[in-house]
Amino acid sequence: MGYFLLKQFYIHILRYVGYLSAMRKTEESLRRLKKGKKSAYSLFGSNTSGKEEDDRDEARIRTQMILDVDAFAKDAELLGVVPERSESFKALKGIIYVMDGEYIRWYD
Repeated sequence: MGYFLLKQFYIHILRYVGYLSAMRKTEESLRRLKKGKKSAYSLFGSNTSGKEEDDRDEARIRTQMILDVDAFAKDAELLGVVPERSESFKALKGIIYVMDGEYIRWYD
């Protein structure tokens, strides 16, 4: 049973990394699209609230990803898997905690 659990653990890590990769590519495409649509002149002034809203949305998404990965680790531990021994899991946490060149230090 241990081999099956480890195999499932790694399969889920790979899937999550794949989702993160796809999400990043989509975010970058949307950012480029938004940059292309911005004009030099705005009839109603600058749109700083849109930027602030985007930042808040990004922070919420990051927070949820961190919570998801932490919950995944706890579930794995309940099944007898030690996530911190896995280089793949450490890489997944690295992807989550290091986004856009920032390091989010919450708890290590």
